Amino acid sequence: MSTDPGFEIAQRLARHCSTEHRFARSAFQPELTELKVLEEHLWRDIMRPGPLWSNIRLVHEGKDLHPSKFMDARIGDGLVAHSYLNSARVSRYLLDGGTLIHNHLHENSMIVQRIQEALEYLVGARVWVQAYLTRTSESAFGPHVDDHNFLVLQVSGKKRWSVYEPGSDVPIVDNSILMPGDFMYLASDTPHMVSGEGVLSLHLTIAFDWLDRPNRFGSSLSAHVREEHQLARREGGALPVLLDPNTDPRGYAYKFAGRVRPGLVEGDGGIRLTDGDRSLLLDGRLRPVLEYLADGRYADFATLCELAEEVSETQMRAFVLFAVQNEILYC
Repeated sequence: MSTDPGFEIAQRLARHCSTEHRFARSAFQPELTELKVLEEHLWRDIMRPGPLWSNIRLVHEGKDLHPSKFMDARIGDGLVAHSYLNSARVSRYLLDGGTLIHNHLHENSMIVQRIQEALEYLVGARVWVQAYLTRTSESAFGPHVDDHNFLVLQVSGKKRWSVYEPGSDVPIVDNSILMPGDFMYLASDTPHMVSGEGVLSLHLTIAFDWLDRPNRFGSSLSAHVREEHQLARREGGALPVLLDPNTDPRGYAYKFAGRVRPGLVEGDGGIRLTDGDRSLLLDGRLRPVLEYLADGRYADFATLCELAEEVSETQMRAFVLFAVQNEILYC
């Protein structure tokens, strides 16, 4: 089994994202363990609102229910607000045709965060993830379009999709059933309708906007938003090193801190890394490490040392501490 199933899933999905096409469908055919691990995480994570209870919606009979209908809350010590889903109420609404939606699930799920982060690097986009849980045989939203591109990955159960050419009633795909492991890609503004099959169904919608759009299909960020996004940071931090400069780097895994894949160019006697509005000239022997992380991966200290065989452990430790202190890497 992969030690990083979220990254492996993202790699497979990334191969089918394209600005040249409006629609793509494929059998995902992942390693069985990858999809099973994802499903096991989702059943836990989808029911955890965390601090952002407003990320969770429950749609019933075409309307968003007030959170008090399916969530409980209390004020704990220190005036901390605690909120959580009421499983019994959620189940009743789902059995009566409702749809549970967990927006920005990557903020509450580590494996979904790995998919989101890796896809941002692999396809050059701003990515966010929703989960949809249903038991109905009907459509919660009817025919509609979205103003962003998205991938849908069927994790459990099945869903029926119809996809149309814009401005036409002629279907690109008519009543296509997605089974576990199947996925589809739709560019923005592509009409579609989704219906259940009367069985429990769980799927991820991985939404994204291209950083830029060299071809004609799909949504992309405006120049202003793109500039802001290039300075944005991933979930993570540098606290262990900032709090104690003598921290042993061997106890952590590392990833690039920026949400946009850094630029790497050889020259000037080393390798130049561009991260947002910063440009740093680094030791050229670090190239295998930087390229590995620039694919959206993370790596522990031992792996970093293996990748850069010409760099001593002492030199690697110095680089890691420098990179974390300056928010080039997060741990």
